Amino acid sequence: MANFVHELEQAAHIILAPPQAVTHQQRQAAEEVILAFRKSNNSLSVCRHIFEHSKHDYVLFQAATTIKDVVVRNWKELDKNEIESVRSFLLHFVTQKQSLQSYVREQVLQAVAIIFKRGTLDGKNRHQLMEDVSQMVASGNPQMV
Repeated sequence: MANFVHELEQAAHIILAPPQAVTHQQRQAAEEVILAFRKSNNSLSVCRHIFEHSKHDYVLFQAATTIKDVVVRNWKELDKNEIESVRSFLLHFVTQKQSLQSYVREQVLQAVAIIFKRGTLDGKNRHQLMEDVSQMVASGNPQMV
């Protein structure tokens, strides 16, 4: 899986490179890597692995976007304990990583909001999310308030 993260990071570097630094074919191949990742039915654990092992903001953004897509697309098939674990992990992640770019933080929090909303529609307990949000506010991170 480390090779997979490395491949995504290389693709991100190419996508974000200035136009004169890469060829059209390189950029197109990099875009295909990112799109293939986004379109696949990646398990939530793969995205979590990316959050745990990648430092590249664009890759983290793509992982958060993929989580959002997977949750919306496959909600009924997903293991509810895994979803809850990912939601809690993501909230913890944004409170601990104060150096995150705002666009990454916002995407991660959107993923959390989608998980919460889907869970609410299924009648899930809101208690744990409220606890996590209280901890997030109490963390003292000015970017979280």
